[in-house]
Amino acid sequence: MIILEHTSGLVAVRAYDAKKQEISLQTINACEALLFLAKKFPNEHIIWVEAKLSSQINGEVLKSQFSHQREVLTFSNTNYFPACIGYVENSSFLKVNPNVKYPTWQMSSQLGGALGSQLLQFKNTVSEEMGLDYMLCSIAKLGQPKGLCCYRLPLETLNTVDVKQATTSIVFKFVRQHYRLQWQFLLLFNLIVFENKWPILYMLKSVCTQKRLHLKNSLPTIQVKKEVFAQQQQQQQQQLDVIIPTIGRASYLYDVLKDLSNQTILPETVIIVEQNPKENASTELDYIKTKSWQFKIIHQFIHETGACNARNIALQLVKSSWVFMADDDIRIASNFIEKALIDLNVHSNTAMTFSCLKEGETEQIKNLIQWNAFGSGCSIVESDIAKKVGFDTSFENGFGEDAAFGNDLRNRGVDVLYNPFTSLTHLKAPIGGFRQPVKFLWNDDKIKPKPSPTVMLFQLKHRTPEQVKGYKSLLFLKFYKKQNIKNPIRYVRVMKQRWNASVKWANYLDK
Repeated sequence: MIILEHTSGLVAVRAYDAKKQEISLQTINACEALLFLAKKFPNEHIIWVEAKLSSQINGEVLKSQFSHQREVLTFSNTNYFPACIGYVENSSFLKVNPNVKYPTWQMSSQLGGALGSQLLQFKNTVSEEMGLDYMLCSIAKLGQPKGLCCYRLPLETLNTVDVKQATTSIVFKFVRQHYRLQWQFLLLFNLIVFENKWPILYMLKSVCTQKRLHLKNSLPTIQVKKEVFAQQQQQQQQQLDVIIPTIGRASYLYDVLKDLSNQTILPETVIIVEQNPKENASTELDYIKTKSWQFKIIHQFIHETGACNARNIALQLVKSSWVFMADDDIRIASNFIEKALIDLNVHSNTAMTFSCLKEGETEQIKNLIQWNAFGSGCSIVESDIAKKVGFDTSFENGFGEDAAFGNDLRNRGVDVLYNPFTSLTHLKAPIGGFRQPVKFLWNDDKIKPKPSPTVMLFQLKHRTPEQVKGYKSLLFLKFYKKQNIKNPIRYVRVMKQRWNASVKWANYLDK
């Protein structure tokens, strides 16, 4: 372990190892010093700390916070970038819960660390002139899509050091380097519309002088420890239950159960919640009792539709340590559960969504990454956590319940990883015969809400105010060419009415 002390993320003060032996630095630039240490000690964790905090930290305790080699950790209660960055990024990585270990690219120079070899991957890509806060955020922003896992943890008992926030000019530079070009103009547009700011020169300067950064090389693979492979033989003790909400897909569900029967590690219990809104209806799943299965099946037959309610019923019946949330129209390779449990162990993670594409589709994601979303029909989560979170029934029969579940996990300190390698196949089965279109309360309103109230509810609950405004302006711009009102003034007036209607109904759903 190597510790680098610095002042304000700009000046390197000194560096030393775990035995307090001084390490000679070739520069006083904090960014250059960090990358110099990464090159000199690629197999060591490089810890950076504001000099004023150095006497309060315990290096070994910090080192123990790392779960695997591809993590970057930072400890802070403040953001380097101002809230306006939300105008250009509508992801789950901005609204950080400061009380838990939260996945985000918003790093801090106050205190943090990473393995030297991981930092070294960015040496010829990131800027070393803008200070440590900017460089660390750049590393995380570029690294996340390549498999770097970046987290922010609370400072807790340590004193907080004031961090100078990025200026508007720096925000435009960062957006130019890390987002597509059109986001420069959208950032300017939103600043003008919502804040009455006109930083046109900053925008033009960044467009003319900066280019988008790309991390071309893949990050090194995580080295699996021998004891993890030994755990493969002990997976039988890591029991797993499966929950499946279903409606009108008896033949597809039968194939799912057959696939589960062929697993190299069998599930302990499969919990099926069958929905049929007809009061006098009977189950379509006779094969549950007429066929012999290699695991216990709990079958709940209810006359209320809705996947959120069905999954919550099933979650309360889970007894095993893991729960596999499955759709009723997927196909599962025989070694899926075994591989999935190993993947969760390797990454010391308690929530993972697995690739679930239609047959013939090509997976575009090439690394196991921190994911912005969550798949409610293709994920494995630690059962105790899943039960505590549950699915928000405010989203019932609409959009956003799975993304909301993922955000509720993150707010409890649980990261959601996306695994493109251990995959499922999604058949995209047609809707069951007795499914009827849902009639919402707002269907007969003269002013139709836009966006859908459940989508609005997700924005209001899980995004920052700036992210909501950015979503609003982008929606207005994109939808203009898809509708019939061509007078822009009338269009904006009507869309404001539809937006306000959506807000009204979203607040109603949240009661």
